Amino acid sequence: MDDNLLQDIQQLIQVREIPTQDEEEVRKLIKNLKLNENSIKTLTQIQPQHQINNEKVFLRVQIIDIYDSSLYVGAEINDNSITIYPFRGSAKQSNNQLYFDRHHVKVQVLDPTRAYQKTQKTYDMLIYTEEQPKIFEVVNVIGYVEDIQEALFIHAIGFVKQEIKVDLQQEYNNFISQLNNLFEDQNVSEIVSLYLFLWVSHKIYDQGGRQILNLYGLDQENAENIKRFLSHIYSPTLQVSLANEFLAKSTTLSKKNIDTNHLELGYLNVPTNIQSVVVVDETQLKEGKLEGSQVQNLQNINNFINFSKIGIDYTFNIVDIPVQTSVIILSKGKSFLPATIHVQAKLKKQDIQQEWQNFDGLIQHIHNIKVNISEEIKQQINAIYVEMRKVSDKITPEHLNLWIILAKVIAAVEGQQEVQLKHFEKAQQLRSL
Repeated sequence: MDDNLLQDIQQLIQVREIPTQDEEEVRKLIKNLKLNENSIKTLTQIQPQHQINNEKVFLRVQIIDIYDSSLYVGAEINDNSITIYPFRGSAKQSNNQLYFDRHHVKVQVLDPTRAYQKTQKTYDMLIYTEEQPKIFEVVNVIGYVEDIQEALFIHAIGFVKQEIKVDLQQEYNNFISQLNNLFEDQNVSEIVSLYLFLWVSHKIYDQGGRQILNLYGLDQENAENIKRFLSHIYSPTLQVSLANEFLAKSTTLSKKNIDTNHLELGYLNVPTNIQSVVVVDETQLKEGKLEGSQVQNLQNINNFINFSKIGIDYTFNIVDIPVQTSVIILSKGKSFLPATIHVQAKLKKQDIQQEWQNFDGLIQHIHNIKVNISEEIKQQINAIYVEMRKVSDKITPEHLNLWIILAKVIAAVEGQQEVQLKHFEKAQQLRSL
């Protein structure tokens, strides 16, 4: 870490004596303790560490459990002063103590070289700031490590958002080039890219905003190659198999253990604060009747991909946590699962050991571009839709919704923040695939 950053952290966590007995003044002081602007700027430009190898750490983690909040001793009142113990698990015990809120969570460390892939490292983390990440969120945390009762705890000083800097046109050209190396048809490459770039708030899924792509005409080998490719180019990718064995033996929903008060993670969990890609492999499903847990797991998967919500089983009820996901279903024939658009895909002959480039930065950059539609363009689109309905009653509001969503993605790929009519017209052409 940068020396100035390390010094800033050290100053934040050090025990200090304040020449006052005004408790409110001390509470405000502790509340406002934070890294200086130079330290934050440094952190936004460096990658989190992969391992905890010293007292001070900068890690990318996912919140995998939230425990009850508690109080901690943050200051001690003396005769003419107050001693504060910021961001600490313990402090000197006395009769004149000031208590502060402390949030206790469990985190799983993510591999910074593969931005959102989980490692086997999990830690308890104590949060003293007002900002409190929610369950399944991914955050970059700066803090330090302390051994408390033979267990390692991370004391969180703050959370940092990374800057995403990409050369949009160059990165996009490289991205399409890699897709074209996989698929025979460049039109298929383009529509897959748009579905990876697509970002739709879960709030409008129930209003027809849910978009699911089905790539069909695939055997199991083709499906494996596509899954390998997608997980390499975008690491927040969850692969869901519909193999009979997986459906029989997997625990798909997370469950709160009422005896231990710990959350037992199910297979269907993705970050809640970034867009993930869910790849469902239907090619592994064998013919025959599903029974017992297979039926329940298939229902859980179906609900997950349709409504983009993670179910947590609290024994007496299921709590749904909204997430942002794009779904791609791989199948032999057209999928039996609901899909917005079905596209027949053929793969090129390739070396299965081929190394693919990672495009996390590009995809998340496009997700972050806010695209609007002016009233003038809305009126033009509405007029086109009305004329199409006169020609064919098979054109539905769902088609219109799909075209508008894809038009926004096409505009974002071009670095535009306003949809133009040409973007809508290009989105319409995808219907002919």
